[in-house]
Formats: sequence, structure tokens, C-alpha cells
Amino acid sequence: MGTRRGGRPQVIDEARIVDAAIEIGIDSLSMSAVARLLGVSTTALYRYVSSREALLDLCMDSFCERVELPEEDAHWRDYLADLSRSFRSVLHTMPGTAQYAFKLGPSTMSALHIVDRSLGFLLKAGFDGALAWQSYVAVIDHAITSVQKEELAHSNPESYRIIKDQMSPAFLSITKVLMDVLPADFEAGFETRLEMLLDGIEVTLKQQQCR
Repeated sequence: MGTRRGGRPQVIDEARIVDAAIEIGIDSLSMSAVARLLGVSTTALYRYVSSREALLDLCMDSFCERVELPEEDAHWRDYLADLSRSFRSVLHTMPGTAQYAFKLGPSTMSALHIVDRSLGFLLKAGFDGALAWQSYVAVIDHAITSVQKEELAHSNPESYRIIKDQMSPAFLSITKVLMDVLPADFEAGFETRLEMLLDGIEVTLKQQQCR
């Protein structure tokens, strides 16, 4: 969490409040924390933002506005892959946002714009409504959970360590696998699981088109 900046009280506006909230991280977000970081009173914040919930919405809008949507002429696999990568990239710039993404969902106009454009693209690509929705959710959830796991690993490195002498006598298979995948390569893991998701979507789409 940030500390109060010295000197004269800062001139603030909505954009600076949102930037401060993102810098703090949504998991530690409070109006008083934002006020301390900006060097103003909490009362001053309420002239621009009515509540913490309203500030969360502003942060989510800011997040969604940073998500770069893929080109409309892309193949559906490339579209979904690039959309998932874009979500992951933006989540990395906003610590703590991933843990709230599931809870808040598409709760703002900017979020709904992303959902609507993505579903529209998939429908045009031959997906039915159910498969379009499940495919969108799958790649977005993958981006969110991947960042959550990465943030957990960075905040608690011990959770990703294995003590071979303790594990090997009772759990030989776990030990063998973990020795192959640790230390964790989050980038490679994200891409591998993304390709597995897309392969599954492709199989389902082909089955749908053959009916």
C-alpha cells in the first residue's frame, strides 16, 4: 500500500483517484487509503466518487478500457487467444484486480462492451449462443485464474516449493511431476493451458456444425 505524499495537498480529479486506487491494489482498497496516497482528506474524495463500490466500478471501467480487443477479421482461435492474453496483460498492471473480476463480472458499460463485441464475433464465426458464451467465459476465466495463481506464488513463494526428501517416500508420482514443472513457468503454463482450451472448443464447434 502507498504512503502519504508530503508537501501541499494535491489537486485531484477522478482520473487521479482511479490511478491511486489501482496503485494501491483492489485487495487493499479503501477510501481512506486512497486519500492517504493522494495527500488529501477522505472528505475531498467524496466530491468525485460517492463510495468504495463506485470507485471499484471506475477501476473496472479503467481496466476494461485498457483491454485491447482483437481484430474482427481474425480466425476465431486467434481472436479468443489474443483476448485472453490481453486480459492477462492488463490484470498484471493492476495488482489485486483478478480476485474481484469473478465477483464483479461485466458490471459496467465498458465490460459489457467487451462481452458484446466478443460474443458478436463468435456468433458470426458460426458458434451458437451457448458455445459462444462458454468459449468466451473459458478464455477470460483462464486469464483471471492464471494471474491469481501467479500473484499467490509471488506473495507466498513457499506454496510452490517441494521438499523432495519429505515428498518422495509417500508420493512418488507427485514428486516426479513437480520436479518436472517447478520452478513454475507461468508464461508457458498459461499458453499451454490456453491451447488446450482452444483445442477443446474446436472439437465442440466441429461436433456442433456436423449436427
